[in-house]
Amino acid sequence: MQRALYALVGVFVLIVAGGFTLPRFARVEVSTLVDAPPSVVFAQANDFRRLALWAPPEADDPDARLSYSGPPRGEGARVEWSGPVSGGGAQLIVESIPYEYVSYLVNPGETAEAAAWVAIEPVAGGTRVTRGFEHDYAHNLVGRYFGVLWSGMIRRDYGLSLDRLESLLQRLPTVDYAGLEVEETYVEGSDIAYVVMSVPQDSIGDSAEFDAVLDRLGAFLDTAGLERAGAPFAIRRGAVGSRFRLDLAIPYTGTPAAEAPADVVLGRRYEGQVLRATHPGGGGPPGTTHDKLAAYLEATGRRANGAPWERWVSGTDPAEPDLEVFYPVLAD
Repeated sequence: MQRALYALVGVFVLIVAGGFTLPRFARVEVSTLVDAPPSVVFAQANDFRRLALWAPPEADDPDARLSYSGPPRGEGARVEWSGPVSGGGAQLIVESIPYEYVSYLVNPGETAEAAAWVAIEPVAGGTRVTRGFEHDYAHNLVGRYFGVLWSGMIRRDYGLSLDRLESLLQRLPTVDYAGLEVEETYVEGSDIAYVVMSVPQDSIGDSAEFDAVLDRLGAFLDTAGLERAGAPFAIRRGAVGSRFRLDLAIPYTGTPAAEAPADVVLGRRYEGQVLRATHPGGGGPPGTTHDKLAAYLEATGRRANGAPWERWVSGTDPAEPDLEVFYPVLAD
């Protein structure tokens, strides 16, 4: 009996001594190289709804339910899950450095709290993406043993998630919108008078016809006793062959006291959520900003809610005004 007791004590001592020799931190990092700009990759890591497409927290539990809270993306965004296999848990974005780094707390505030991150680095041939995980077991010696086992499982799961990310990125735009300042805001609707135009695609924004059309619209507003309610703008309706169809408009207030000419249409501008960016005067064709905004829209999973438009605003050079570009979107 005493020998058995001594043996148990000896095993216990060996387990404790062995636990102290194991690393306190379970740390895993897995990297891959993807053919996508850092801005597009960042969007997939900075939003839990996008992250769920390639690194779902409940990957082994198809019946788990996710719920989201806080801002839709960036610091403070939170996801919680519960399921019969995965149990319950949560993640919180605690740091978000655009196009470089996103870090998360896993099960924040709990005993099992851990850190995770996605690092994004432009390199020759593409973008290096690194998923990392670290858990501090401190004096939990049993936990250190489990940490050794779980590290291999986490490494495998992270490798599979990066494979899914690569497949996802192949379906997303390759336009790098880094540096484009995008603001989400709400715009009020307004009455507008506009003329339907068709212009060569390479002359959008500087067509010689624009001034003549704006003069006609202005003359009608004066004749009809209407007051201008803002800067003129152009609604982009889409390409038709080598030309582009757009509606050149001026917002107004009041009730028309005269009938509009045959080529002038009275209507109403969109009201609702928009993404807004500025195309600087002298910055080349505004299509570049449209391309970047469209890429941002798709990369972040936002859904368009109508035709985009651009509005002339005062810039640093009166001869080359800035353009504010608006994309209607459905609310998050």
